[in-house]
Amino acid sequence: MKQFTHAVVLALLSTSLLITFDQYFQRHSLQQTNLNMILGFLKSAATADIAPTTEGSIQTAEPPASPFEASKRNSGQSVKSRVHAAGHVQGVTETIALYPMFPGAVSEVFVKRGQEVSQGTPLLEIEAARYQAAVELAEAEFQVALAAEQELIHGARDSEIEAARQQMMAAQATQQNSQVRWKRAELLWKQRAISEQDYDDVREQMLAAQANLIAAQEKLETISAPPRDFELHMATAKVKAAKAKLDTAKIDLDDCTITAPSDGTVLGIDVHPGDWISPNQALAPIYYCDLTDALVLAEVAEHDALKVEPGQSVTVTCDADSLWDCPGKVIEVAPRMKPKRIVGGWAGERYESFTRRVWIKLQTRRKLPIGLPVEVMIDVVGN
Repeated sequence: MKQFTHAVVLALLSTSLLITFDQYFQRHSLQQTNLNMILGFLKSAATADIAPTTEGSIQTAEPPASPFEASKRNSGQSVKSRVHAAGHVQGVTETIALYPMFPGAVSEVFVKRGQEVSQGTPLLEIEAARYQAAVELAEAEFQVALAAEQELIHGARDSEIEAARQQMMAAQATQQNSQVRWKRAELLWKQRAISEQDYDDVREQMLAAQANLIAAQEKLETISAPPRDFELHMATAKVKAAKAKLDTAKIDLDDCTITAPSDGTVLGIDVHPGDWISPNQALAPIYYCDLTDALVLAEVAEHDALKVEPGQSVTVTCDADSLWDCPGKVIEVAPRMKPKRIVGGWAGERYESFTRRVWIKLQTRRKLPIGLPVEVMIDVVGN
């Protein structure tokens, strides 16, 4: 009877230890091989056959198998285990910090914190009067360059050509008249009928008339001739330069308004009209995220980095609600390792190690705050 009592006590203690170890290992995700070894030994001890003999004595079973044999027998060819990792909740995108393209004073804020917006929705605007004036100036310069190009292409108007022709004919008549006067003055000067000064005056008038005639002829020829290639290229280049300046001014004007890059939710907006903002400031004026789906970004320790892959099942828990757990699936695994950034805070955690980032899609409709710390248990299968 005493041996029977000892066996019963041993069985009860083994069962209690079995449950305690199972809960502890599942919670802290220790190596599954070690867990199976210990559990196999305890199960063998707890389930040892206790059969009474014909004389009423206690007959015990064969000694339990070693933990290694029990683990191998219980698991078969593969061993199911769970990878424990820390993470936090995020949206389809990580939190996006939106900065202005250039410094300026905030003129208007269009949204509030927590507001859901669609792609392209204006979020805030900085003072734009200066940039509006730059657009108007660039528009005027573009129109001037375009008009000059068109004038060169189409040439002068008929009335301008006719006016130049009349000026040339008048200059020609003046030149002919001055030529006659000069010849007469030359004859009189040879006869000593006029002074040398009078002769020089007539001669200068004749030369001036010839110069005016040449200028009038060149003007008529210039406005009547088609444009030369280099002149046309220069005019076209001026038009392109003016157009580029106009486009740049319009881009600057558009950049005065910060818009939503995609459908999502405004996570934070800490500016007010009149505040000065800059691309180089430490804190962004707006934080934004696409919350179409709830994702978890977790960091798997380097000794488990090769165990995770897309499609594996995940259980997610958080300290904010000890009764809540959420199933999920691994949808992406990072192709490179990075220094550890997310800390879980449990015993034995390594802080100086490298980790592999994994993204998990949650199967829940519950609204979870961005950045909520969570713990994940990834179901993996190893040999």
